[in-house]
Amino acid sequence: MTPVPGKPQEARFWEAETLYKMKRYNDARADYARVTAAEPPSPFLPDAPLRARLDRSRAQEARCGGERLQAPDQGIPRSRHRASRRTIQLGRALIETKHADEAVTLLEAFPTKYPEHRLVPDSRYYLARAKIAAGNTEEAWLQLRAFARTYPNHELVSSARRAAVDSQLKSGKKKDIAEEYAALMAQKPATAEALYDAGALAAGIDRQKDVEAAWGRLRSEFPDHALTGRASLEQAQAVFAKNNFKDAAALGRVAAKSSDNAVRGEAFLIVGESEMKLRRPAPALTAFRAAADTPGLEPALRYRALAGTGLAYEDQKQWAQAAKYYDEVAAGSPDKTLSGWAKTRRAAIAPNLKPTDKKP
Repeated sequence: MTPVPGKPQEARFWEAETLYKMKRYNDARADYARVTAAEPPSPFLPDAPLRARLDRSRAQEARCGGERLQAPDQGIPRSRHRASRRTIQLGRALIETKHADEAVTLLEAFPTKYPEHRLVPDSRYYLARAKIAAGNTEEAWLQLRAFARTYPNHELVSSARRAAVDSQLKSGKKKDIAEEYAALMAQKPATAEALYDAGALAAGIDRQKDVEAAWGRLRSEFPDHALTGRASLEQAQAVFAKNNFKDAAALGRVAAKSSDNAVRGEAFLIVGESEMKLRRPAPALTAFRAAADTPGLEPALRYRALAGTGLAYEDQKQWAQAAKYYDEVAAGSPDKTLSGWAKTRRAAIAPNLKPTDKKP
């Protein structure tokens, strides 16, 4: 576009950020370098040099890049805000490049150095993640739980809760996990977060009665909470894997009431697959179509829903409709196995199609 929209080099910078997130480090580095070399200097310049030097296989350069940015003689406009943000970026880079001990040292000092900064919560979260990477899991999960309690509305709180549960489960200390489960269940007043975590811990050590006790309370006491849908979906997936399709369908329908599109779409999918296992193609068809129509559903899941739609139509001997969906899956699914399956089903029903429904 001419002129390029936004601030100088803004589009280039965000292109680089996107490439970095996609792990296309060489391409990202080239774009960051163009931001750094731009004339006149871009307002995104302070962030570009560090990012330009990040690569999982070039940890030393990441450290040097961070040190260079914090040096006083670079001629780049400084501010306390930018320096603090770069500290978080460098801490994350050190974790990614397997230098967790250095990340711990860097991030531990952040709340003292910048006590009123809005990124203090982020520093505490990434410090805990650094400690997990460094092997100090017990202290890390305590800090992650403290983070979740202190900053209940922070965007990283869901990740913190999951990381805390995962770190406990990886410790393999079933006695400690059981004690934590009991403490969460006894918490007063009860919270959706505590009940969800209790169920996740019980699931991790395969105590299904305790899972139902925790997540049953979650559904009863917090029916509209986002975690209720997530818990019901996870429980539906677990019982489906054990061929308990009736309960999987029931739990999936609870999860499908979630306001979270990702949870709702996947819940409809498991309802459809459960109903097909129960030889009930009509309700399966309704669920599969609801899944496929859910906004933002991952392509792999959407094509599973379309494949299920075709199968439900086939089971009801609606050959032309089944063929339509099989063709769509065969042509567009990113999963080659699913695509091949759709072609096989399409060929199997071909004798039942009217001449006008058959491929030329």
